[in-house]
Amino acid sequence: MAITTLSPDTCGTPAIEDPVSLKEAVLMFREANIRISDDTILRWARQDGLRIERRGRKVVVDYSDLLEAYTRRYPVPGRS
Repeated sequence: MAITTLSPDTCGTPAIEDPVSLKEAVLMFREANIRISDDTILRWARQDGLRIERRGRKVVVDYSDLLEAYTRRYPVPGRS
């Protein structure tokens, strides 16, 4: 008897292209002198409908999408 299991290739949802944990994202934002918490990052991801995955104990999101979420909330002055 064969058992079918889900694999990333057979799931209908695309994989996260630039995955980072919330803690890693906080550290990368802080390297750019942006003080932010992992709760804020998670709230942005939920508000913007970003893909959130749980990998073991880590919550993983796409870092590029987080940068876009930040830019939407804090646009650069003088740019449209």
